[in-house]
Amino acid sequence: MAVVETVRGPVDLGNLGQTLMHEHVYVLSTEHVQNYGSDWWDEEAMVARAIDKLNAVYAKGIRTIVDPTVWGLGRDIPRMQRIAAQTELNIIVATGLYVYEELPQQYAYRGPGLLIDMPEPMVTDFSRDITEGIAGTGVKAAFLKFALETPEPSPGIERIARAIARTHVETGAPITVHTSGPHQTGRTAVRIFTEEGAIEALVAARKAGKLRFIGFTGHKDPRVHLYMLEVAAKHGMTDALAPAPEPRRPAA
Repeated sequence: MAVVETVRGPVDLGNLGQTLMHEHVYVLSTEHVQNYGSDWWDEEAMVARAIDKLNAVYAKGIRTIVDPTVWGLGRDIPRMQRIAAQTELNIIVATGLYVYEELPQQYAYRGPGLLIDMPEPMVTDFSRDITEGIAGTGVKAAFLKFALETPEPSPGIERIARAIARTHVETGAPITVHTSGPHQTGRTAVRIFTEEGAIEALVAARKAGKLRFIGFTGHKDPRVHLYMLEVAAKHGMTDALAPAPEPRRPAA
């Protein structure tokens, strides 16, 4: 049976149970917390709070959450290991980079044809997180995450998107993209993924039985929903996971 990597290690696909597909345990700036958080961040209290909330989720029947917190959103795997050790909930973590406009300096001058000329370091880093584990913890990322927020991606954001697509092609890890409904940036993602061979890799994975659905939210925008259904159908993916409508609340 196929397995999925979680903070505590691989779990059989059939044992994931009811799963929430996009849940951040924390969204932080790690450097901000370390340098300026002494007045408002209590590590022990915040870990205990997370454990309590996740155990409450488990008590309601949820068995797994997918946490797309990557660099730029405060990923801290040792903290997540502490939490996972005290809840029965499975926590699936990601690799990638979450910024809206510019590359971090650590990548801006390193890469093909740059000041430090080398193979794309983001592909190297993201792939290592997936195949070997994150920062020496042994916890493996199960998917990739990045953001396309602006109407046209900056050169740095396009470079991230292409690195994500190439990592998908190399590892087979699925991709989660934060997109903008008003700016229709899902179309940009499809263009870049097509150019980098990621769409073909996704179709091949489907034919091999490694995935069944393409999923999307669309931020309640019917234009996004229709476009994603068109893309799925074009590539023979007749099953799609679309967002359920929010229940109507009675008037006060």
